[in-house]
Amino acid sequence: MGAVASCGDKAIDGYASFVAKRPLCCWCSAFFLMIVMAVIGPIAVFTIKEDWAIGGAAEGFDPRGTVLAGAIYARFRYLPIAECEGEISLMPDGTLTSHYNFYFTDTDDDNEIRYDAYNCHANFEESDSGRRLLSDAHQGHHHQQPQKWEQQSTRRLYAYDENLVADTLAYDLWSGKTDEYMQVVFTGDDLFTTSAIQGVCEADAELRSISGFDVLDAGCRTQQGDSGAGDPTVCAASRSIGNYLAAIKGYASCSEITDDDVAEMKANVTTCRTLFDSFDLVGNCWDWSNGAYTTQYDDNSDAGQCDLETAEEGCATYNAYYDMFYSLAESDYAGSGSLGAVQLMIPLGFNSFDWSLEAWSDIEAFSGRSYGGAKITAIGLDIKGDLFTELMIADSYLVALVFLCVYILMVVHSGSFWISTCAFFEMMMAFLWAFTFYEVFLWRPFFPFLNGVSLFLIIGIGADDVFVYMDAWKQSFAELGEVPLEQRVAFTLKRAGSAMLVTSLTTSSSFFANVITPIPALKCFGLFSGLVIIADFFLMLTFLPAVVVMHEAYFKETCCCCPCSCTPGLFEVPKMEPFEPPKQRWCERVLQDYVAPVLLHPLGRVAFVGAALGVAVWLSTEAPNLDRPETDYMQLLDEDHPIEKFEKTWRNRFDNANGDEGYFEFNYVFGVKPEDNGDPFEPSDYGSAQYVDLNVATMESQEWVDNFCESLVNDTISQVNDYDTLEWDFTCYMQHFRQWMFTDCASTTDGDWAGSVLYPERTTCCGHTAFPFSENDFNACITEWALGRGDSDYDTGLWFDTDGSGDIKVIVIKGLATTKYSDVYNIGDAFYKDGKDFLDGKTSSAPAGSGLDNGFFSSELWFYSLQDAITEGAYQSAGLSIILALAVILMLSQRAVASTLAATTILLIVLSVTGIIVKEGWTLGVIESVVFSLAVGLSCDFAAHLSHAFVHGAYLQSELSFFSLRGVQGLLGAAQKRATRAITELGVTVLMGGLTTLITGCWLLLARVYFYQQFGLFLSCLMALSVGYSFMLLMPLLATLGWLDAPCTPENLCTPQTRDGNTIEPLSQKSIDKIDGDSMSV
Repeated sequence: MGAVASCGDKAIDGYASFVAKRPLCCWCSAFFLMIVMAVIGPIAVFTIKEDWAIGGAAEGFDPRGTVLAGAIYARFRYLPIAECEGEISLMPDGTLTSHYNFYFTDTDDDNEIRYDAYNCHANFEESDSGRRLLSDAHQGHHHQQPQKWEQQSTRRLYAYDENLVADTLAYDLWSGKTDEYMQVVFTGDDLFTTSAIQGVCEADAELRSISGFDVLDAGCRTQQGDSGAGDPTVCAASRSIGNYLAAIKGYASCSEITDDDVAEMKANVTTCRTLFDSFDLVGNCWDWSNGAYTTQYDDNSDAGQCDLETAEEGCATYNAYYDMFYSLAESDYAGSGSLGAVQLMIPLGFNSFDWSLEAWSDIEAFSGRSYGGAKITAIGLDIKGDLFTELMIADSYLVALVFLCVYILMVVHSGSFWISTCAFFEMMMAFLWAFTFYEVFLWRPFFPFLNGVSLFLIIGIGADDVFVYMDAWKQSFAELGEVPLEQRVAFTLKRAGSAMLVTSLTTSSSFFANVITPIPALKCFGLFSGLVIIADFFLMLTFLPAVVVMHEAYFKETCCCCPCSCTPGLFEVPKMEPFEPPKQRWCERVLQDYVAPVLLHPLGRVAFVGAALGVAVWLSTEAPNLDRPETDYMQLLDEDHPIEKFEKTWRNRFDNANGDEGYFEFNYVFGVKPEDNGDPFEPSDYGSAQYVDLNVATMESQEWVDNFCESLVNDTISQVNDYDTLEWDFTCYMQHFRQWMFTDCASTTDGDWAGSVLYPERTTCCGHTAFPFSENDFNACITEWALGRGDSDYDTGLWFDTDGSGDIKVIVIKGLATTKYSDVYNIGDAFYKDGKDFLDGKTSSAPAGSGLDNGFFSSELWFYSLQDAITEGAYQSAGLSIILALAVILMLSQRAVASTLAATTILLIVLSVTGIIVKEGWTLGVIESVVFSLAVGLSCDFAAHLSHAFVHGAYLQSELSFFSLRGVQGLLGAAQKRATRAITELGVTVLMGGLTTLITGCWLLLARVYFYQQFGLFLSCLMALSVGYSFMLLMPLLATLGWLDAPCTPENLCTPQTRDGNTIEPLSQKSIDKIDGDSMSV
């Protein structure tokens, strides 16, 4: 170690000499290197990486690399895409079918890639940024939400019919054929009153008067008269209770509604609600052509039929009551009592996005207005992602204010505009260096939005490093007196360099630990942030020394001539007269003479440690209560924003946005590996299907599959419970195939519907009476059976190889589960484990060589998978971060006790911050996981600084003995002196570093973007706790227990130790006596 240290000292001395003698050359070289490296990244991005773009706010938060993620991707992504790309097919002859349309979100929250089996290509379509509403044509579709089957599929509203009479309110209600609406939520004491209903209509008219609304394709259009000329623009009516009531009464508008009309409609609500809840009333019961009730208006629809008595047929008029319960009134409204919330749905059209974004400021002005007792509380528009981007740009002035405040503090601390400006420039260059390493040398394809947060990190951490360096530089005047410049530079590099090395390694390793998380955006963020910290450390040691020497050599003595280069410093070392002993700065005297004695007083230690531990334990007990979110909702804007209020609070209060009526679907998949083999750092690279050889033609395999399906039907997981009369909504190819094979040959016909056991007409593959079938019969008939169903609406659950062999490549056995869809973690967790346990109990008996023992369970557990991945990644990365921080401090200090106390302090800071955010009502969602990933990295600095300073303190225990009372007293006194010295040396740095980051957090609390608010609260709490625990917990503990790190081996007892390159002699008896006296007098 001595030889290594000697070599290191010589290298530092040589570098210090070069900087001191040629500061301008060193500055120019470092500046040139910074610029070159900084521009390489942007040049590569905008030339070679032509499609480069910063990821969207919600992009990159799909779980990757977990067991569950592999199962979900293999089932719902790999298989459909493999068919689209021609690897497998539902048809044994390898032709594509029209059975599947696949929808996957592969880009950001505003775009999705649509894989279309008709054409097998991908194109972009706009989609809702949230969980999309349930599809009514659900059969044969895979999507990222629960499916509504049977009765649930009747929950729809049929649109306009050509035969409606024009110029009537009923016509206007249904003339807007669109899925795009502005949804306006009104609240009040009772909105089922004449004044409130007409107030909603008044608000509707005012919203429609906003400039540009009259040109929306579905909202308004020019009507053609008898002459063929274009009549004045006529707008489709909004869906509201008032417009429906007016249409039923035959009024031209809802302004004609009377109290009696409202009372009559309200009286009908109770009866119609009962029919709605029993599914006797569906949205398919009004004959628009004849203006009368019908049991099923659209015969080709899956929406089902109405079953109403003659006296109840009025409930179907214009589908008004159905739409009231489904869309316009709160989902639990049954007619009795007050109606507290209603929804106004204004049709906008398919190309309304640009108008909505441009008109938002006018629309937002309506929020909070009241009309006849109906107050506009929330507004739903599909523009949240773009508004988030706009508000981020609008809030950029806060970022500028943060930078300005940090810059001013650096000027005050350093006493030089020149040093502060160059240091700030270096921090920006560190960010660009990391960008170059990330994009060019590591060639990462995905740059998440989160990486921009590193700008805030480098400002805080970089400023802290500047404070460390400048404090060491100024302390050199007090400790060294008048010495050559190169000796002063060497002293500063050794003291500040070692301190910066400890914090840079601990902080960067904590960020690098996020690479193990399953979330791609957090992986990339951890990698990039770690690179930023390493780049900043390197540039601090190559650029800042030359900057400071130039200030000392060229600017310090010419302040009157160069006011831009220096300013009176509040932290300067007092001027010394000749032969006067060195003086400390006023702030260091305060820390040494007033702060340290209080913190390290025997009674003070007990008080401060007790108080700090009490707060830590109190807050830490809340940390385990950090729950997972119960919805997949992701907040981006301020919680008072009308769109955010709609998304967070009101959307699911209406049935048309509530997906909880759907059920989970179980899928047991054989023939493909449940592996996520894509790039875990690239959200759009999901990999491809990896197949497992199947042999299901043997009689043993046939019997095993048949028994598997029968056991599944008899299990509580399945809704279907009769295996002999299995419906097509439970897909088990073996049972359907067996029935098809058992069909009497004489009964088969080509005239029956495709999918029937009678179809097609055949003389073979029929009339069998025994099961399982011979291997030859199975191979010959399974392809014919599947060919007869490839053009039907039914999924056989079989995918065949497209090489023409007709071999079965993949098997899927699926059906509806008994568990209702829910985003609640515990429900998803129980369903997943039940489904997996069922499979595990069966695969052990699968025939050898069949490949059936490699099956897996999957379902539409997208959000459960995300919840599980976030939790797993957060705890794993936090644990690894603390372990790495401990390892770094231990490696560099070689003191187990001091390192353990520092790591414990970091752990308590993280737990305490977690406890605070739990008390604030946070859950471990996407945004919170980002903030949580920063906790350990930002908690390391101050504890690492002070513990490092303590270990390398000026008082050593080389000649002190553990085996005498006087020796122990000497050790305790020396530990207190070392703690005092650490507080004196780095207290100013810690306080200034904490202040800069605290100011950053406080400014961000003023933002309108939710992430900035959360980040600001987190930074503020973290800095307060970090500074508090580091001074009031760590330092008293080090002063009390640090003596346990005293060297006690013969080698250590005899080896002189060094500090800042200077040999420190062992303490004499006189020194021991002085320590004893000082410790007794405190």
